[in-house]
Amino acid sequence: MILLQWIGVMAIAIEAASAEYTYFADHRGVGIRDADGTTCLYLSFTLQMRNNNLGEGAPLESIDLGDSVLGGRCGIAAHEDDSAYLSAKFTHINRTRTFLFNFKQATIVVDRYEQARWSLYRMSYAEAYDDQQVVFLSPNGSSVVSGPLKQQFTCRDTINTTLTHDVYQPIDIFLGPPVEIQSYGMSSNISNFINWSDLSASSRMP
Repeated sequence: MILLQWIGVMAIAIEAASAEYTYFADHRGVGIRDADGTTCLYLSFTLQMRNNNLGEGAPLESIDLGDSVLGGRCGIAAHEDDSAYLSAKFTHINRTRTFLFNFKQATIVVDRYEQARWSLYRMSYAEAYDDQQVVFLSPNGSSVVSGPLKQQFTCRDTINTTLTHDVYQPIDIFLGPPVEIQSYGMSSNISNFINWSDLSASSRMP
């Protein structure tokens, strides 16, 4: 059921967004521009994955998102029910692999003050071969990264996350530095330099 929901939502969203957004890749990363030509979502990092289903000692595989077919949509800042996402699809003969980065926003309390934040709350990896498809998901209830709304997240450390499946072995994902993520447009050019090992629970999205 999760697979059908994930595939269905993604297909509908890409078709709806294709007339409104422009997808691009540069020497640093990949992103989305809106109808005015403004970059409204941008990801820059090295991406590596380890597929533990290949057995013990499975090698790291480097993924270049710039070589994929991009899709997605931008969200509107200050609209908490407005989500954003970017998808990267790779196709080779009858095998398709898709990475999906989902963003949301919420207001949380940080040091007794309310703060509007965005979150990369879900990463997904789907692999399809002929008529069989498998989807690996990051854990519910925990964000991969988050930052103040309309500011860029920048991290000098490698960010690790694990994508799981009910039957298959997990897939390890590594986002290598410098990690730069802009998810809801920019109101400031001040980056948030975060040491990932020092990131406190108070900065995580609900």
